[in-house]
Amino acid sequence: MSRILIAGCGYVGQATAELFQTAGWGVEGWTASAHSAAELSAKAYQVRAVDISQRDEVAACTGQFDVVIHCASSRGGGPADYRRIYLQGSHNLCEVFPHATILFASSTSVYAQTDGSWVSETSPADPTRETAKILRETEEFVRCWKSFSAEMRSLTSESLASSIRRTAMTSRLLSFG
Repeated sequence: MSRILIAGCGYVGQATAELFQTAGWGVEGWTASAHSAAELSAKAYQVRAVDISQRDEVAACTGQFDVVIHCASSRGGGPADYRRIYLQGSHNLCEVFPHATILFASSTSVYAQTDGSWVSETSPADPTRETAKILRETEEFVRCWKSFSAEMRSLTSESLASSIRRTAMTSRLLSFG
């Protein structure tokens, strides 16, 4: 059975978890608080309280997941909360679950259009607000991690040096700090 982790089992995360559970996947949901986890205890899947911005908490809950969806909320926080929840949370999920496919649920705020014009995946992602810039940075980190992770999984010893050279551009993103 395929397994999925929903890191952020709020409104979007619960709906996602239920869709996957109904489709026969093994589902685990994470919330930021024990109170929220207790409220979801009647769900058909396991829900636990894990602060994804804390690597030790994420590492303590390891399991085998085919897919990890990061859809946690900052609950309207400012830049420090965005950096902690989205960027640091993504780093922790990627590092602890290196073989899983990682998906990050971002926001349309990464697009600069604020005039009501049509926004699509081909619109320039050039945010103006600091919080949206952090979301965009997180998108890039996850995209680069996914590329780096796929390359690392397919490496042979002969291609290691070549692969490291090709992924040198991501080293700045992979060494968070």
